[in-house]
Amino acid sequence: MFQTNTGYLGLAHRSVQENDRVFVLMGGETPFVLRPFGGKFFGFGGECYVHGIMDGEMLGVAKAREEGEQAGMDLKWIDGLGDRPWPFKTEELVLV
Repeated sequence: MFQTNTGYLGLAHRSVQENDRVFVLMGGETPFVLRPFGGKFFGFGGECYVHGIMDGEMLGVAKAREEGEQAGMDLKWIDGLGDRPWPFKTEELVLV
């Protein structure tokens, strides 16, 4: 069991460590734990469960925050992104 620096609780493989990062990767069915190795390199820590972001909630809240609107769960806009970057600032989740 782990907690992030922003207060999310989750479950992951027992090998995760403090300062590992949680990422929501395009095409992934779940969030993933990655360990920074310096620069642009990361080690793969595997899938994880993070309460409150499993069904795309994090993406809807981030987009709403950026656009100054109410958070909604209509995530159909994701399909239209294609190869374009996220239209909002992303949030970093660090294991503490």
